[in-house]
Amino acid sequence: MSSPGRESGLAQRPNPRRLGWEVLRLAVRPHRRIGALGLAAGVLWSAGKLAVPALIAHTINTGIADDRIGSVIGDSLVIAAVGAAGAFAAALRRWWAQRLGFLVERDIRARLVRHAYRLHLGFHAEVASGVLVSRTSSDLLQIQQPFIMIPLLFSGLVMLLGAIALLSLVSVPLMLVSLRPSVLILVVSVRFTGRLGPQSQAVQRELAATSAEVGEAFTGMASIKGLGAEQAALAALQARTTRVFDATMGLARLRASHLPFFDFLPTIGLVGTLWYGSTLVEQGAITVGALVQANAYILLLSNPLRMVGTTIAQLQRALVSATLIGEIVSVEPAITDPPHPVPLGAVRGEVRFENIALRYAGSLVLALDPTSGRVLIDGVDVRQARLADVRVASAVVFEDTLLFSGSIADNISFAHPGVERERIEDAAGIAGAADFIEALDDGYETVVGERGIGLSGGQRQRVGIARALLADAPILILDSATSAVDAVKEIEILSALRSAKRRTTLIIAHRPSTIALADRVVLMEAGRIADVGTHTELLSRSALYRTVLAHDDGAAGEVDHRAGNELVS
Repeated sequence: MSSPGRESGLAQRPNPRRLGWEVLRLAVRPHRRIGALGLAAGVLWSAGKLAVPALIAHTINTGIADDRIGSVIGDSLVIAAVGAAGAFAAALRRWWAQRLGFLVERDIRARLVRHAYRLHLGFHAEVASGVLVSRTSSDLLQIQQPFIMIPLLFSGLVMLLGAIALLSLVSVPLMLVSLRPSVLILVVSVRFTGRLGPQSQAVQRELAATSAEVGEAFTGMASIKGLGAEQAALAALQARTTRVFDATMGLARLRASHLPFFDFLPTIGLVGTLWYGSTLVEQGAITVGALVQANAYILLLSNPLRMVGTTIAQLQRALVSATLIGEIVSVEPAITDPPHPVPLGAVRGEVRFENIALRYAGSLVLALDPTSGRVLIDGVDVRQARLADVRVASAVVFEDTLLFSGSIADNISFAHPGVERERIEDAAGIAGAADFIEALDDGYETVVGERGIGLSGGQRQRVGIARALLADAPILILDSATSAVDAVKEIEILSALRSAKRRTTLIIAHRPSTIALADRVVLMEAGRIADVGTHTELLSRSALYRTVLAHDDGAAGEVDHRAGNELVS
């Protein structure tokens, strides 16, 4: 493992929109064939739509005008066949378009979650989980929609260019009159696009902040109720949702003030075509069939021009969401694999610390990435090993044990789903959890609820220890992992750990009864190692050690943390 840097959080990049385009480009690239199929189907659909007005004009000029019923019937059958073919092409276009959108959504979500797993814990401490949830849900929905629209928009552009070309064949002056409103549409589009981006970004950021606040409120429901703070929490949430409402209404006002022009201006073109076209018919410059054909093309232009506004809005929101996701996936992990990793092989569990210095925050896990010195596992510097190998070689149980929604058995076997029930029960027995689990109505199938709220703190810790034991790592780290367990049960658990499979166990603790079980004790003071020895040796020679143990009665844990003293055994 190597540490290129320790920066975390979401810093603003010099060119954030470029991040968004890069996220979209990487997501589309594996699915170019699907996109091409959707575009091809769109071209076929557009060709069919463009052919129908020309066929109608031919029917009017050669069939109806000359009273040739047989020709009319034949032309009508051809028009029906072209329409059926266009409908089939439209179905294919929509199928491939939706497939592309859903695949892009799936791939970006997988990339985002995979990258989040690689990021250091400091990042997750700074960025609210609700923000990450929002990125994988509402932001991805914003990205999915325009990809579904891409084949539709492309076919609309083909229809637009084709209709203009065919209009010019009917009458160039008539075409120029018909397309004059398109200049105004372009002006409105540019103005709309420039204002839409910042407003969309404001909405997405407010939604993410709201998601984070709601998640915290639900997670901390017991604390809110315990403090009688329901009204205060509701007031805070109401203020947040009001900001979301204000941002979304600002976006709604922007859309309401611009999108109607995309409906109205093409209608002006149709009116101009009818007026000027009828004049050309009276002058004998074009036929009635040609005027009908021209009007049909103007009607065909209305939908692509209307789609411009909608698609611009969707693309802007997609780019904003992709940029927000890009801010996360562009964060470099604090700990990465070295260029040429040294394999750990079958780890025996020998751990050696050599002249290490670290930023200590109550968790021995930080020692795996010291600011100086080395940590070796079986003689291999962990900085030279693959991060995945180090994590497989070690299992950590924190003081605040998090359980996942599901049964107790699911939680214990989390690292090895599908493992035999016997192994689950063995791990629970060693961790001192079997007694209370078997006393439950549903035993190991008892659903614990989100974060294990259905169990007490001590029960959660014992399930967490069982989960780490089942991971079967040669190195076990217990970071105050039995602090919520009574002293008698704690001694039973640690004694069972000693008699079970041989492994290296590192324990951060304060209770004398716990520390006495260790083969070796490290006394830390103010971030430095004050002494090392067995419990008996330190008790006889270290006044500081005796002071720390004496403080364990009553509020010992709190006092020791404030004093900067820790015992690592």
